[in-house]
Amino acid sequence: MTESVLNSHADVEHDRYAGATKNISDIFVPVISAGGSIKDPNLILIEGAPGIGKTVLAKEIAFQWANNKLLSSKKFLFLIFLRECNVNRIVSVESFVQYAVKSSTSEMITCVAKHLSQTDGEDLAIVFDGYDEISEEVKMQSFVADIIHRRVFFKSCLVITSHPTASSHLHSLVDCRVEIVGFTEEDRLDYVRTAFQGMEDKIKALQLYLQSNPTINALCYIPLNMTILLCLADGDMDTLPKTQTDMYRKFIEMSVYHFIKKLSGGNSPVLTDLAKLPPPHNQVFNEMAKLAYKALKVDKIVFTLHEIEADCSNLTITQSNWNGLGLLKAVRYFNIQTGGEDVTFHFLHFSVQEYMAAYHISTLPDKKQIKILSKSFWRHRYYNTWIMYVGITDASSFALRHFLSGNRFQFFTKLSKNTTVSNKLLNNKIKCLYLFQCLVETSNKDMINSVGKFFQGDVIDLSNQTLLPNDLNTLGFFLITSLKKDWEYLNLSKCSVGSVFGD
Repeated sequence: MTESVLNSHADVEHDRYAGATKNISDIFVPVISAGGSIKDPNLILIEGAPGIGKTVLAKEIAFQWANNKLLSSKKFLFLIFLRECNVNRIVSVESFVQYAVKSSTSEMITCVAKHLSQTDGEDLAIVFDGYDEISEEVKMQSFVADIIHRRVFFKSCLVITSHPTASSHLHSLVDCRVEIVGFTEEDRLDYVRTAFQGMEDKIKALQLYLQSNPTINALCYIPLNMTILLCLADGDMDTLPKTQTDMYRKFIEMSVYHFIKKLSGGNSPVLTDLAKLPPPHNQVFNEMAKLAYKALKVDKIVFTLHEIEADCSNLTITQSNWNGLGLLKAVRYFNIQTGGEDVTFHFLHFSVQEYMAAYHISTLPDKKQIKILSKSFWRHRYYNTWIMYVGITDASSFALRHFLSGNRFQFFTKLSKNTTVSNKLLNNKIKCLYLFQCLVETSNKDMINSVGKFFQGDVIDLSNQTLLPNDLNTLGFFLITSLKKDWEYLNLSKCSVGSVFGD
């Protein structure tokens, strides 16, 4: 298996296992199989953080194929967005072809399906975008799962995009694994210069802001975050965010403000507090936050009108609020059951849904919050939600303090100086960094010091880890802010520093 790193401008940087490259086409170069023979890769996994450009890359692969610049040996390429509701209704080769080509005649669909079945998909390329956005049921038992596990179309070229936390179990199946690492420093500077062309004072101010705010600087290798920052920088530079939570809060405030302003014909006061939205917008916002949380619990990011009305009886999607205060996106799609056009909804981005879910949790009674914390705080799927929950509550909620002060906090294995490091502690290392990341979002020094005291006199073991710039910023923040003089030992042996900025 080869491993690669791909940035958002289609530059590829292979890691230490595979050298370096600069073109999308290099993802599809022949690989050496287990038996030593050379073959074209037929299962390629592309991983990356939310908002880093996986969907853009999936579309670019399809675009280059259509222009005969990529995968020219394949007669067919199907680009499938797994977030769409119809995916779980694909149960056969024919329904898969019908879903992919949509407008073709039934005779053509039958002909293509028969050809693909007879050839085991030999001249077919499939791009599955958003593996992390489908339910566990679809991942385990579905026609999509049959394709991924090569029970169907096993001669096809299959490309899958996913968030890394959802696709680790696929690593043993793939021929080539690629990571999109986002913007380099040069990319970001070009992006800023393009956005504020001719505004040198604004460009210099933004560069200075990033240099003096390492938390935001580390987040902005992700194009989505950089785009949000530039939208916010178009206004008052003095109110730019200091944390990830603050960034998404300000972005949501801006989106809701523009929606209400447009709805009211331009007469709307500037929004500075989501909790003080005027009626009826406050009811709509709270219902949308509840929808975000309910959906997160069942790994759902796409909703039909029926599902929205069933989960949130007070949230009615009509033409007047079709985009849900500017936070929802309506998508027309082909319904393979009815043979006609239908519509689904999703939040502007999954990170927006995570913020909304965190906001909803923070409004619940303490006992309910404690129950949710106990069930899902250590689950990877909820990591970003809890990071923003800590930011929203400033780590001062009774529920969070109760959770972290109880026996559950002892989940972290306390290491003595003589402890032998083993692979069994790997998850604890990841959870340790995750907890520190939560605390970066707060200005509550009492909470940070309380957590620091827990580690007092113990080994904080992060050996054998690859630490990205955001991890280093997180660790530095916690060490500086907490009672670092009480820390006995920090084990960074055999650590490597991952470079997402190309440095």
